[in-house]
Amino acid sequence: MLDTNLKTQLQGYLERISQPVQIVASLDDSDKSQEMLELLHDIESVSSLVKLDAQRDDAQVKPSFALRRPGSAALDLAYVACGRVDGFWEMGLKAWDTAAGTLMIREAGGRVGTLGGDEYRLGANIVAGAPKVYEALIEALAPHVPAELRNV
Repeated sequence: MLDTNLKTQLQGYLERISQPVQIVASLDDSDKSQEMLELLHDIESVSSLVKLDAQRDDAQVKPSFALRRPGSAALDLAYVACGRVDGFWEMGLKAWDTAAGTLMIREAGGRVGTLGGDEYRLGANIVAGAPKVYEALIEALAPHVPAELRNV
């Protein structure tokens, strides 16, 4: 599926970063999922640094804790909406940081809420993600969020 040029670029990138890369995918029995699985196997074959962990939708999903922080909540939320990033949370934001992103996530079928899981109303603290990821984030963050910050 990957053409030679793309494989060469990917190999070069992986050699430069020299860090293992784990691809985690949750798939179903659809034709699109099968095509995606073929592509992911093709990517995995490029380097021994790449490991694929493909799971069925009904499988128990293992927690992942890789974090990306480009510096803009608006960009992070847009990435969640388009599926580039699975989830996002932050504290101390303003309405202009989150208004457009929350709309995009909701329109894409994702969930947006407070750190306590209540409906998000452009407050300072936000959690967002795909429905399963959103629930997992709320659960993972709960022990670390003081009660006074849960629904702000």
